[in-house]
Amino acid sequence: MFTPLKLLVRYENELKRIRISWGLFYFTIYPFKKAKTKKSEERLQKAVQKPPQKKREPYFELTSVRKLLRFLQRTNRLLLRKIVFERFDFSITIASDDPAETGILYGGASVMIGMLLPLFDNTFNVIERSISANVDFSAKKPSLFLEAVLFVRPIQLMIISLVLITHLPIKKRKKDKAVSYS
Repeated sequence: MFTPLKLLVRYENELKRIRISWGLFYFTIYPFKKAKTKKSEERLQKAVQKPPQKKREPYFELTSVRKLLRFLQRTNRLLLRKIVFERFDFSITIASDDPAETGILYGGASVMIGMLLPLFDNTFNVIERSISANVDFSAKKPSLFLEAVLFVRPIQLMIISLVLITHLPIKKRKKDKAVSYS
């Protein structure tokens, strides 16, 4: 209960690994190796054959997300400080066909990092971090690298989730009422 729960996330232009470890035990969440069976293949075929479903209304509205962000800013700053980033490495390499566009994108990425860095440092407890924005005029596509190792105690995780669940502004669905024409 008091042993820290560690989460490792690694991303290199695509999600590479998500692993949770608790003490001596670890569980790899992604990539999940699953043995193919006939039942799973049949389910895949049935899923492909199903017609598309109706569009559902979103559970969150923009105003409720704003309320949630204000709530997080005010009350959960102390709770979120309990999440400790042991290591946070973020590197973005800006590239494009046009050198002028590459320079503009690099300036935007630098401004974004400059704005989000104080917010990140004030919200979480960060032990070691490395954040960089690079430019590559010879490459055609931008690249992104992220590796984060964070840990939190399970009791603190339960407290954070309980506080979030009790204050989560979820839109209540309206049930269809029967219409009578009398």
